[in-house]
Amino acid sequence: MRKAAGHVLGFLYFVGLALGADIHFAGRPIPVVLPYAVIQYIPILSEARAPNRAMAYAYLFLGALVAAAFTHQLREGFLRRRAWVAALLALVMFADFWTPCRQTTVVRLPPAYSAIAAEEKTKDFGMLDLPRGTWSRRARYMMYQTLHGFPIVQGYISRKPSPSLIDTL
Repeated sequence: MRKAAGHVLGFLYFVGLALGADIHFAGRPIPVVLPYAVIQYIPILSEARAPNRAMAYAYLFLGALVAAAFTHQLREGFLRRRAWVAALLALVMFADFWTPCRQTTVVRLPPAYSAIAAEEKTKDFGMLDLPRGTWSRRARYMMYQTLHGFPIVQGYISRKPSPSLIDTL
């Protein structure tokens, strides 16, 4: 029981972090102090401002709680007398994650990468990508790196402290 209480507290803490620094309702901020309001003023952590990533940790705690509840029920409770229910639950979980769609997107390396690779005599260089456009187009440089195999140099930050090279091109 104490172990479950620790997991519940961990879940609630990370859900609180995932809410961000302040809560808005109908476009207006609600005056509530949340844990992330303190974290945003810590120098090292203030640059990693993505509170929604904390929800992944909340899901880990929630998964541990579900596993603990399942094993408790299997060992002492309802599922011990009815093993078919446990098998049915496992089958439902499998069906939830299974997809009949097996189509994938075909990825082709743009010709510019092949031209750069053919022009370079040595293979000990990195690619500097300056992506622009929508987020989906900016993130493709990582996908292309799996095809051309050269190290990539790219930095993406959510807010620019000063004009960068891409702004002047």
